Amino acid sequence: MPTMTDAQSWTLIIGFLTTTVAVLGLVMTSFHRTLQAGLTAVRHELRGEIGTVRVEIDGLRTEMGTEFR
Repeated sequence: MPTMTDAQSWTLIIGFLTTTVAVLGLVMTSFHRTLQAGLTAVRHELRGEIGTVRVEIDGLRTEMGTEFR
């Protein structure tokens, strides 16, 4: 039964580590893009809601100003 030489062992170890780092990089990149897209959607939704609240407050301010006069 043939055995692996020292060089072959190191080649397999380095190949495994390289593959592991590459897969980890791809997963982290995908996770980052997904998270960034989700946060961007939440940011846009909050800006819309804040705009709605501002419009309602402006209407209330106008109504109160009219009532106090």
